[in-house]
Amino acid sequence: MSQISETAEEGDGMMEFVDCRTCKTDCVRADSVYGYTFCDKYTHPPITNADRIRAMSDEELANLLTVYSNNSGWVTEIGREICFERIHEWLQKPAENQKEYY
Repeated sequence: MSQISETAEEGDGMMEFVDCRTCKTDCVRADSVYGYTFCDKYTHPPITNADRIRAMSDEELANLLTVYSNNSGWVTEIGREICFERIHEWLQKPAENQKEYY
Protein backbone atom coordinates (compact mmCIF):
# COMPACT_ATOMS: atom_id res chain seq x y z
CA MET A 1 0.00 0.00 0.00
CA SER A 2 1.46 3.37 -0.94
CA GLN A 3 1.51 6.31 1.42
CA ILE A 4 0.88 9.92 0.49
CA SER A 5 3.60 12.21 1.75
CA GLU A 6 2.60 15.54 3.23
CA THR A 7 4.77 17.42 0.76
CA ALA A 8 5.39 16.73 -2.91
CA GLU A 9 7.43 18.61 -5.48
CA GLU A 10 5.96 19.73 -8.75
CA GLY A 11 8.32 21.57 -11.05
CA ASP A 12 10.25 24.26 -9.19
CA GLY A 13 7.58 24.95 -6.52
CA MET A 14 7.07 22.97 -3.34
CA MET A 15 3.59 21.55 -2.94
CA GLU A 16 2.04 21.20 0.52
CA PHE A 17 -0.99 19.19 1.61
CA VAL A 18 -3.12 22.01 3.04
CA ASP A 19 -6.65 23.01 4.03
CA CYS A 20 -7.94 25.54 1.45
CA ARG A 21 -10.48 26.85 3.96
CA THR A 22 -7.67 28.32 6.12
CA CYS A 23 -5.64 29.80 3.24
CA LYS A 24 -5.23 33.55 2.87
CA THR A 25 -4.32 33.43 -0.85
CA ASP A 26 -6.80 34.81 -3.38
CA CYS A 27 -7.18 31.95 -5.85
CA VAL A 28 -9.88 29.89 -7.60
CA ARG A 29 -10.23 27.63 -4.55
CA ALA A 30 -10.76 30.49 -2.08
CA ASP A 31 -14.07 30.49 -0.22
CA SER A 32 -14.88 27.02 -1.48
CA VAL A 33 -15.37 23.60 -0.01
CA TYR A 34 -12.25 22.09 -1.56
CA GLY A 35 -11.02 20.96 1.84
CA TYR A 36 -7.53 19.46 1.80
CA THR A 37 -5.47 19.48 -1.38
CA PHE A 38 -1.90 19.82 -2.64
CA CYS A 39 -1.09 23.46 -3.36
CA ASP A 40 2.02 25.59 -3.95
CA LYS A 41 0.27 28.91 -3.29
CA TYR A 42 -0.95 28.28 0.28
CA THR A 43 -0.45 31.22 2.63
CA HIS A 44 -0.10 30.18 6.25
CA PRO A 45 -2.09 32.16 8.82
CA PRO A 46 0.20 34.38 10.94
CA ILE A 47 1.67 32.82 14.07
CA THR A 48 0.23 34.43 17.19
CA ASN A 49 1.92 34.94 20.55
CA ALA A 50 -0.36 32.21 21.94
CA ASP A 51 0.86 29.82 19.21
CA ARG A 52 4.46 30.56 20.20
CA ILE A 53 3.68 29.93 23.88
CA ARG A 54 1.90 26.63 23.09
CA ALA A 55 4.97 25.47 21.16
CA MET A 56 7.40 26.21 24.03
CA SER A 57 9.18 23.50 25.97
CA ASP A 58 8.73 23.42 29.75
CA GLU A 59 12.14 25.07 30.14
CA GLU A 60 11.32 27.89 27.70
CA LEU A 61 7.97 28.52 29.39
CA ALA A 62 9.60 28.50 32.84
CA ASN A 63 12.10 31.12 31.61
CA LEU A 64 9.28 33.28 30.24
CA LEU A 65 7.26 33.04 33.46
CA THR A 66 10.36 33.73 35.58
CA VAL A 67 11.05 36.95 33.68
CA TYR A 68 7.46 38.17 34.03
CA SER A 69 6.97 37.02 37.62
CA ASN A 70 9.18 39.82 38.95
CA ASN A 71 9.35 42.20 35.96
CA SER A 72 13.01 41.11 35.58
CA GLY A 73 13.77 42.94 38.81
CA TRP A 74 15.76 40.14 40.41
CA VAL A 75 18.22 41.42 43.03
CA THR A 76 20.38 38.33 42.72
CA GLU A 77 20.86 35.60 40.15
CA ILE A 78 20.23 33.05 42.93
CA GLY A 79 16.70 34.44 43.46
CA ARG A 80 15.97 34.17 39.74
CA GLU A 81 17.30 30.59 39.61
CA ILE A 82 15.20 29.50 42.60
CA CYS A 83 12.08 31.01 41.00
CA PHE A 84 12.89 29.28 37.68
CA GLU A 85 13.38 25.91 39.40
CA ARG A 86 10.05 26.18 41.26
CA ILE A 87 8.14 27.19 38.12
CA HIS A 88 9.80 24.46 36.03
CA GLU A 89 8.97 21.86 38.69
CA TRP A 90 5.34 23.08 38.85
CA LEU A 91 4.96 22.89 35.04
CA GLN A 92 5.88 19.22 35.12
CA LYS A 93 3.39 18.26 37.85
CA PRO A 94 -0.02 16.76 36.98
CA ALA A 95 -2.71 19.42 36.66
CA GLU A 96 -4.89 19.93 39.72
CA ASN A 97 -8.65 20.47 39.46
CA GLN A 98 -8.65 20.18 35.68
CA LYS A 99 -12.29 21.26 35.39
CA GLU A 100 -11.39 24.65 36.89
CA TYR A 101 -9.46 25.63 33.78
CA TYR A 102 -12.14 24.91 31.19
